[in-house]
Amino acid sequence: MRKLSLFLFSILLGVVLIFIIVNANKTEPKHKVPTSTWTKAICNEENYCLDIQITCGDNGVIDIKPTDEGAYFPENWKDPRPVEMIEKWC
Repeated sequence: MRKLSLFLFSILLGVVLIFIIVNANKTEPKHKVPTSTWTKAICNEENYCLDIQITCGDNGVIDIKPTDEGAYFPENWKDPRPVEMIEKWC
């Protein structure tokens, strides 16, 4: 009986040690960088505007992806957004 208890204790100890070793290498970042995601229309001289998705973090743009949404506007169309909104990225 004593040998069986010692054997089971050894197996349990081995499993615990393996669990500790495997999880010791997994480190969580100290803090996650806050991000924000929004869409922005980019327009060319021919009044074609394409929406893009922008992800911003503490230090500026992290990622830019096209949304595959676009539109042509009439020849006399003027972008109604304020200049600072047109030029703003983050």
